[in-house]
Amino acid sequence: MTPAQNLDQLEAFLRDDPRNASLLSDIVHAAVQAGLPERARAALDGADPWFAGTNTLQHLEAMVLLAERRYAEARVVLQDVAASCVDQPGVLFNLGYACLRSGDPLAAIEVLQPLVQHADAPPATLAYLMRSHHHAGDAAGAIAAWESAPKRLRTPEAMAVASLAHLDMEQIDAARTLSDAALAAGSRAAEALVARATVAVGDDDTARADALLAAANAQLPNDGRVFSALGVARMARGDLAEAEAALARSVALLPQHLGTWHALAWSQFLAGKLDAAGQSFGHALTLDRNFGESHGGVAVIDAMQGRADAARDGIERARRLDPHGMAFRYAEALLAGTANDPEAIRTLALRLLRQRDVTTGIRLVDRIGR
Repeated sequence: MTPAQNLDQLEAFLRDDPRNASLLSDIVHAAVQAGLPERARAALDGADPWFAGTNTLQHLEAMVLLAERRYAEARVVLQDVAASCVDQPGVLFNLGYACLRSGDPLAAIEVLQPLVQHADAPPATLAYLMRSHHHAGDAAGAIAAWESAPKRLRTPEAMAVASLAHLDMEQIDAARTLSDAALAAGSRAAEALVARATVAVGDDDTARADALLAAANAQLPNDGRVFSALGVARMARGDLAEAEAALARSVALLPQHLGTWHALAWSQFLAGKLDAAGQSFGHALTLDRNFGESHGGVAVIDAMQGRADAARDGIERARRLDPHGMAFRYAEALLAGTANDPEAIRTLALRLLRQRDVTTGIRLVDRIGR
């Protein structure tokens, strides 16, 4: 029986028993799962007036709104339902999901964090809690949620999200292990595809990276993390124009993702677009003024463009924030005249960048140098 035929049968049953809440719920769930939100909407619009004002109808309305991607409206409805219902995990999960999808990951965390410990929490609760942390720019929080969660919620989907969080924390071995495990368990979550593809770039396994990113892009054609990984892969192969285009699209979709702003800046720097690279490093500073590599990157641009005093100031700030930083040492060498022609600059950049991972653990310029 096809999904449409199943819906036809359920709708026939409901016509014979129009006040059967279970049947109405089954129809809405079946329509949503079959990707037929219009059938779900028709069922609600035709529901018996007896359902008017009930929590059942409100929650089903919210489910249809979610399926229609009307997330802000669904959130309002779910907040009303949650206020009148005590301890309903399904309602709370949907509310957290609506908060995340409507662009408020902090509100999603507030809803989903306590739900993780509920005995009847939906299996996807941990995955979406970690996604909320990730969207809030808190990869460490996502890892902490993974490590403290009940084992039953550590699904392959949650494992995939954890792999990307470890990647953002430059914990490459953990990212490799978790993404491999998630994919082996059958997950096709974009996070696992992106994490494993990025690790593959670092391994010089471009064929595997391309295949994984193609799958991720087919699944999520307008996702910022997918474009970020595509940009990293293109930069690693020396396709700087394509890298910049992908990374620019990524920061438009994920304007708070610091690592992608750095990757964009370095792609512009390597292409000789110093003004654009300076603007990208400068934007990274507005996101976190305590990140040493952003100050170091600005210092590099200042040094390249002859602003020696500004470069020295940036070098000192970068050194104080991160004594092991890479960018400020490059800026120092430029000021000292160690690199006094384009080829020498490139050689020195390769030597310095080999010593420290740049953006999600990939030694990008080292790859380009090959």
